[in-house]
Amino acid sequence: MKSNPRLNPESILSQITQQRLQDAQQLLANGKLTSSRLAINKVLRKEPQQTDALIIKYQIEAAEGQFDLALDQLIKLVDDHDLTEAQLFTVAGHLNKLELYFLLNKVLDKLIALHPQDMKIKFNQSLCLSKIGRIQESLELALVCEQNNFDNPLLLLNIGHHYKAFSNTQKAAEYYKKYIIQQPANSGYGYWSLADLKNYTFTLQEIEGMQTKLANISKGESETKPELIEFALSHAKAQQKQYSQAFEYMQAANAKVSKIRPFRQQGYLQLINELSHYQPKTNNLETKFKSADKVTPIFIVGMPRSGTTLTEQILASHSQVAATDELPFMERVAMQLARKQGYSQSLLAMTQEQHTRYSSFYLKQAAAYLTAEYPFIIDKNPTNYLHIGLILKLFPNAKIINLVRDPFDNAMSVYKQHFSQGNDFSFNLAAIESYLGGYIKIMEHWSKLFPHNIYHLQYPKLVSEPQKTITQLLEFCGLPVEQQCFEFFKSDKPVLTPSASQVRQPIHNNAIGSADVYAAYLPQFKQQMEQLKSRIQSSLLQNR
Repeated sequence: MKSNPRLNPESILSQITQQRLQDAQQLLANGKLTSSRLAINKVLRKEPQQTDALIIKYQIEAAEGQFDLALDQLIKLVDDHDLTEAQLFTVAGHLNKLELYFLLNKVLDKLIALHPQDMKIKFNQSLCLSKIGRIQESLELALVCEQNNFDNPLLLLNIGHHYKAFSNTQKAAEYYKKYIIQQPANSGYGYWSLADLKNYTFTLQEIEGMQTKLANISKGESETKPELIEFALSHAKAQQKQYSQAFEYMQAANAKVSKIRPFRQQGYLQLINELSHYQPKTNNLETKFKSADKVTPIFIVGMPRSGTTLTEQILASHSQVAATDELPFMERVAMQLARKQGYSQSLLAMTQEQHTRYSSFYLKQAAAYLTAEYPFIIDKNPTNYLHIGLILKLFPNAKIINLVRDPFDNAMSVYKQHFSQGNDFSFNLAAIESYLGGYIKIMEHWSKLFPHNIYHLQYPKLVSEPQKTITQLLEFCGLPVEQQCFEFFKSDKPVLTPSASQVRQPIHNNAIGSADVYAAYLPQFKQQMEQLKSRIQSSLLQNR
């Protein structure tokens, strides 16, 4: 007599497991994290290594802001589990969203092993490699995709970006122009990429082509990013010293972007206000926490476009210093703390177990960028100025370098720059003033709490007195003077920020007073920036 498969205990158990997995996934999708965790725990109690359950588990931990726990779970899944193709694609998507690019690269290696001729996977790996600083490998893989006629418009743009990172303006421009020809409805991306080379000069024909494109949009011609053409025209008109027209294009472009990417001013100012009341029980950084730091992190902070990339290049030229990237991981720890009882309160109540978890999480992520052990590492995320209290709680030996640039120069520099991600304040002058004011307020607070741990590096002094200023900077970091720090521009290290072309040159003062050509169009804003400048001078730079 044949047994009924429907009554087979293993079959019944499998059906129950699948139903619980579906329930947990649906609860997760609906934001019911506690219920999803309860459902998934029923599976894991019977099958602790059930792969699909573990995939849902790390998603719950990530959604709860427990990024360190999610990371540990992901590492175990990728390294210890024989993931199916479908599971690999699922995990790859999540890793990309979480910006865990080193682990993502491992997963893409596995997928390429399964599909060695799949150009889409290779293109995604090219993008991933660029995120972890392996630009040459990324470029080579992108060129393979091009040779195999991979059909993705972003391919040409990304090849151009790679050549830009190596300061090959000619090749970068060549690929941006190919993109404009092949993608006329998306030409804004190509034109702005040309402008963002900084040292590319638009021809009269190209300027007329952009103006015609804008005129034809009103007649029905398709263009997904007219604001990028306006940003590019602003740059082109400034090259021609036609500053009135440059400013008009700049205003028009920013007006469009600020509507779809408004600055969340209220939340930002609430955070500034909360942190400005943070008072640790002792300002002596010899804390109660045990620490076994073998490395000194250097955090370069400040406003975007204030000289952070230049400073990074100078320090990264030192034999004892390794650069990483603009790391998001300190912000993730802050987000985790803020979910509990508020950021400041959680910071004050941090336990030894939390201290160990968070510092280990940060260092583990930063170490992935290193090819060898270095006594100093750089994190160049400018917005880490918000997290100086957290940084010095986790790493009392950390060095904080705050870049200070003339507020009007700095404001106009961000206003004429299109940031593809983040910095939403930069598209509105009132938002820029609010953001700058908040930045100054919190830096005043941190400077009072930690006067010996923060070095306010004045951009004007850096470019006008480089020998003296760089020497003082190295002294603050506890580094001996090395000649290559004064010759950083000779480095062949790729640079992926908008400052790529500037840091390939010896230090110059061309950016000092660069915004003055727009002062006549913004008298009130200029006055507001002068007031902020006086505040910076009196509160942050009075002893420098």
